[in-house]
Amino acid sequence: MNFAERMQVLELTGHNLDIVPGKHIELDLQTDSLMHQSLSVVGYESSPKQGSESVNPEQIFSKNFGFPYVMAVSQGRLAEAILSHAIIRNGHYIPGSALFPTTRIHQERNGGTSVEVMCSESLDITSSYPFKGNIDVNALERAINTYHSTWIPYICIEPCNNAVGGHPMSLENMRSVAELARHYQIPIYLDACRIVDNALMIQERELGYQNTPVDEIIREFCSYAEGCTMSATKDFPTPIGGFLAVRDPKLFHRCLDYLILFGAGLSCNGKEIIARAIIDMDRVYSLVRRRINLVKKLHSTLENHQNLVQPAGGHGVFINISAEDLDIPDTHHPAQAFLYQLFKDYGIRGSLNPSSPTQIANKICLVRFAIPILGLEEQAIDKTADGISNLLTAKNTIQGLKLVDKGSGLTGFLRAQYQPMDRVSIN
Repeated sequence: MNFAERMQVLELTGHNLDIVPGKHIELDLQTDSLMHQSLSVVGYESSPKQGSESVNPEQIFSKNFGFPYVMAVSQGRLAEAILSHAIIRNGHYIPGSALFPTTRIHQERNGGTSVEVMCSESLDITSSYPFKGNIDVNALERAINTYHSTWIPYICIEPCNNAVGGHPMSLENMRSVAELARHYQIPIYLDACRIVDNALMIQERELGYQNTPVDEIIREFCSYAEGCTMSATKDFPTPIGGFLAVRDPKLFHRCLDYLILFGAGLSCNGKEIIARAIIDMDRVYSLVRRRINLVKKLHSTLENHQNLVQPAGGHGVFINISAEDLDIPDTHHPAQAFLYQLFKDYGIRGSLNPSSPTQIANKICLVRFAIPILGLEEQAIDKTADGISNLLTAKNTIQGLKLVDKGSGLTGFLRAQYQPMDRVSIN
């Protein structure tokens, strides 16, 4: 598509980049999820044939991750909903990582309050600290003492933390968190959707693990937790599915009851697809390692731009975009305006990374260019780098956006309508 055609599409969608159909996007880095990909893209020409030899995804997951009680579900967010409904009660506090909005909202809708206790380096986009996904153990203990362990149903950990730039959590830090959790008798649950990225970056960055097999790193990391939820569409070649895994059989059966009530398990064909995606872990490691290398490549080409979040993360490149950076007012939505201009000029779509409460308080607003494990080649990374770099160099030409219709609720962003504005400088 040329510039005029892209403008026509934007007019039809109310200048809302989030709802531009994928067929109009030349380079789409909106998400690393394969949820909207066809079976052929992820390596399956068709659904498994009825009557073919089947494999059990729950058994495979249990073997790979070490949790004895596993249920396969349609999506990771369903696993979050079930676990939150089963454990959280009104007045509970859940300390831990900066969380993806769906995780936090599931906790809140069941009466809980999430409490971020991330390491201080996670808020410094210029820091090259290799484990910005770490928990501040002292802050965690202060939170436990403030809210009391009886009001904390679990500690929630997201390895390879998306909110802070796809950065890993070290095994040393996870052990320290687990030791504190055991002392106060509080279980740990993981949002494990990018645990393979986390393990590969531990192998690369953490002293003493360079020669440790990835599967051993994953199993050790999981051994410190009582369970996990997972969207399988981030680190595994599947467009569907997720998991809820626990060690407590009573909790598992309670969660199973909720799965039946919610009615969103997986069909036999769905289980076959997800089983085929997770059975060959060597292929999974290869795909995720390739993705990490593509992220490094894109990150390295943008090193000269001060807005770039350091160091390179696991699943995407993140850039901090503020009103001061673009010299336009906050009311003109600078981050959205940057993404809008990038698509308009170069046909590239990124996304506004959801800010955590702590990031909002510190005026950090990240845009994300996520790379799925399948579907993008090195040439696409080169073109993406050129487009982003050119726009960052010419950022003083970016016009603002006026929000003319703000949709309500969780899906409000899909109904939002914008209007391009003349450029107004704040200086």
